[in-house]
Amino acid sequence: MLVLWCLSRCQYVVSDISPGYSVKPGVDIQSCTEETKAAFPVMARVFAEHGQEMVITSGAEPYPRLPGSKHPEGNAVDLRSKHMSISMKFSVLKSLRSHPELQDFDILLENIQQEQEHFHVERDPRTKNHRSNP
Repeated sequence: MLVLWCLSRCQYVVSDISPGYSVKPGVDIQSCTEETKAAFPVMARVFAEHGQEMVITSGAEPYPRLPGSKHPEGNAVDLRSKHMSISMKFSVLKSLRSHPELQDFDILLENIQQEQEHFHVERDPRTKNHRSNP
């Protein structure tokens, strides 16, 4: 594993097997479903097309979540967004939502302009509610 130093936030991230994205320490992506893990390189390519690095900040950790959360079952991840300009966030969001390989995912930008801001990516092929967030 490769350890990278993030100068702007003074914290490190550990590169996962795929070189296209990083994972925040302590985040459980190994318990994510195969379908969710298969989306990681696709999402990383979208981020890279926008000149951004994809960092997974939450995965299938067992800590308490909101009712109905798909994180514990391995069908949701959160991606870092707070380092991007507002226009970049919405450009990445639009690209993620429109990508043909991500159509089984609801993709939201949550907690906009707050410390906990992030992209929430949830595999939910039945409802596909991802159009409800701008």
